[in-house]
Amino acid sequence: LIGETLSGRLTGYLTRRDGNIDNLYDDRSFQNQHKGGLRGQLLWAPSENFSSRLIYEYADAHEDCCVFLLTSYRETIRQRDAYIEYQREPVNPYARQVQYDSQVSIEMHQKAVSNEINWSFGDNRDTTLTSISAWRDWRFVPYNDDATSRELVPLSGSINNHQQWSQELRLARKQGEVDLVGGLFLIEQQLEALDRFVVGKDLIPWAFGGILRDVTGLPLTQSNSGLLFDLVAPGENAAGTANLTRGEQTSRSGALFGSLDWHLTPRFDATFGLRYTRELKKGSVVRTRTASNTGGTVDPNDPASLPQLPGALFETLGIADPRNLTLGLILDQVIGAPYSRATSYDEGQFSGQFALGYQLSPAVRSYLSIGHGYKAGGINLGVTGDSVKETFEPETATSFELGLKSQFFRRRLGINLAAYHSLVRNYQALTFDNEPTLFPNPAQVNLLNVGKVRLQGLELETRARPLSWLSLRAGGSYGRAVTVDFKNAPDEDARTSTKDLSGRRLYNAPIVTATGGIEVTRALADNVEAYGAFDSSYRSDYYGTVERGRGSEIAAYTLSNLRIGLKHARGIEVSAWVRNLFNEDYIAAINPIYGVGDYGAVLGDQRTYGLTARLELR
Repeated sequence: LIGETLSGRLTGYLTRRDGNIDNLYDDRSFQNQHKGGLRGQLLWAPSENFSSRLIYEYADAHEDCCVFLLTSYRETIRQRDAYIEYQREPVNPYARQVQYDSQVSIEMHQKAVSNEINWSFGDNRDTTLTSISAWRDWRFVPYNDDATSRELVPLSGSINNHQQWSQELRLARKQGEVDLVGGLFLIEQQLEALDRFVVGKDLIPWAFGGILRDVTGLPLTQSNSGLLFDLVAPGENAAGTANLTRGEQTSRSGALFGSLDWHLTPRFDATFGLRYTRELKKGSVVRTRTASNTGGTVDPNDPASLPQLPGALFETLGIADPRNLTLGLILDQVIGAPYSRATSYDEGQFSGQFALGYQLSPAVRSYLSIGHGYKAGGINLGVTGDSVKETFEPETATSFELGLKSQFFRRRLGINLAAYHSLVRNYQALTFDNEPTLFPNPAQVNLLNVGKVRLQGLELETRARPLSWLSLRAGGSYGRAVTVDFKNAPDEDARTSTKDLSGRRLYNAPIVTATGGIEVTRALADNVEAYGAFDSSYRSDYYGTVERGRGSEIAAYTLSNLRIGLKHARGIEVSAWVRNLFNEDYIAAINPIYGVGDYGAVLGDQRTYGLTARLELR
């Protein structure tokens, strides 16, 4: 912008995509994409010793998301559906069909500013002072459905507002054969969450209907027992009632850190690093309930309102509807009672690393690293109980890695190999609200500590360029992640955190992954290059939830992509591409619908193809 003193860069993106899941209820489509963002940068470098880089970014999304396709639900849910005479779609997530009768969408807004300043000084500018100041604001608003076309929970979801400020000061110096770095990092975060749960008119009969059918052994339904049931538990009276859970947390963290890289000989290096982190958190959780619709609206001439006639009779007599005296107790059992607490958390921990590197030959380098990592504990901002505590402990990991990095034939062939072993104590895993309510909160808003987790395995990476126009790559890993000590896992049958998964595979941890690809480039004319690429990746089966519940298994899958394009030296590029070339059906993630044991899938994209044009203005 001004010689070599001031430079700028502006980038943006805009994504529009139609939905790929059909709603049988009203012919809507879900899982569309409607998002965009902008990022601007200014780099001011008035001298060789000083630079300042200012970045601003903004992102926005409005999408009809997120829809979960049934993979499993318990017999309890089947009995409840049978009572209100509701028939779900078959368990077949790859049909990409749902029955949703209310709004399903998300809104996301994000903005951030950061500034990085570097000042070099001293003899030969061998000392550099770096300052990084940053601010970020993030807001997320979801609208979720109850995964049916009945009025169970017409609205749910947690609105999140998050802000953070951070400052890092870092001093780096090269002193002979030693590189030194030391610094300070400070961050403050503020989180406000509002979890909404609105009761529909069908929730109470649905929640108790399965119990009635189970206890009596009779084929009871709303048609043959609804009037008597409504005298005791009027679903219409509860409609519109909302549980609102407000969670707030302020976190302040500071860390001192330092590292030393010592080049003992031209072939032998040693690295030492140490960090001390201090965390202070204060949080509160308050759940309140709005007033219910006492009595409802009744038209004696409307047969559909006959279950509400007793309420109209009490109103005519000028006395309170006695059913509302017990409605609060019923709602306590269905969705939970009012709740509040305030919690604080304070801790400090050391973490660090020691590593050795040795050049075995000009082409092969070996290394050994030993590290002790740390992830802070904190406060659960959801309702907690006996098996999920108000706070969770810090997670610590001690890890060992041994590896080789090599390059042969003038860097035309590279092979990297690594073996690792990590032992994690108090592994932090997302879990559920464990209240004994008939309609548990399906959101994974709390953390529990897994006593001990062991991760170990091998990783291999290769790349080759046998010809100037041909590039090949391949890699893979074999790993075993095991919950060595895990006696407090959620149990989908007992609905308590008493399931013993000690010695079992950790969730979200496939045993085998592999990837490979080939790329070809050819010059067609002056400044014009054509290219083509094919890549494929494989992931073995694994469980998608911490409790390894039935229906939470994710089968192995392979994805392949293809692209071809033309590129001009002046910054013009056009390409055609196909993702998921062989149209593989696969599950990307598993989410709870009604709590532990009832699951829905987030499906990966089907075969997608398109054109991309790119222009760089220089």
